[in-house]
This record gives sequence, structure tokens and C-alpha cells, in this order.
Amino acid sequence: MILNSVQALRSVFLRPETEAASFVENTSERITRIWDAIQSNLPATILQSNFVLPYERFFGNFDQKVPQSLYATVAALNSHIAENARSRGSVLLCDVESIASWLGRQQWFEDRFWDSAKNLCALDCQPPRRR
Repeated sequence: MILNSVQALRSVFLRPETEAASFVENTSERITRIWDAIQSNLPATILQSNFVLPYERFFGNFDQKVPQSLYATVAALNSHIAENARSRGSVLLCDVESIASWLGRQQWFEDRFWDSAKNLCALDCQPPRRR
């Protein structure tokens, strides 16, 4: 399973020189190159997550309308991931965005766990561990 983290995207995307359209294209291409690398070595089914949409909305309700916003960029990237996976029978999608939306983004994100251990989400949102 390949998990994507919007926290990792944020730090790269918010650099002043970043242009949203090329960022989406480059990130999408990097993800498909990872799929190709895995499948060139293993006949595996890949379970690929999408990105949880960020909780910060710098432009408020206009974030979807501003193509350079992080929110709109992540939404476009999720669309690219889904589109690329449709053409590959061996790539399945794990829609963590829908899970986070259902749980609520305020409960999903735990920045202190991202900063210290690169945990994708709060511990309470992770599946229980079997003993």
C-alpha cells in the first residue's frame, strides 16, 4: 500500500517558485513512475491512497476557484491519481479523503504526530492493531 500525505505535499507546494499546474503534473507523474517501478519488479496489485484535502483554506470559500490554492491543487491531484489508476487494472484506490471527510478533518490531522513521526493521521483514526 502506498499512502500519500498532504502534510508532505504542503511543505513542497508552499515554496514561492511552485506553480500549481506543473506541481500537479510532476507529482502525478512521480506517482505513476513508482507504480511502474514496483510492477517491473513484482507482479503485485498496488493499493494507492489519494490525499486528504487540507484543512486550511487560505481563500475561504474561494479555494476551489483559485487554481493556485493548496486545496484546489490537492483536489486536482486526487483527480489525476484516480484517472491514472483507471487505466491500470493492477492499481486500486484507497479513498482516504472520503474517510477523513466522514470522520472530520479536525479529528483526522494531528500535526504533532506528523512532525515527530510522519504519521499520516491522528492515532485515534488509525485502524486498531491486532495482537
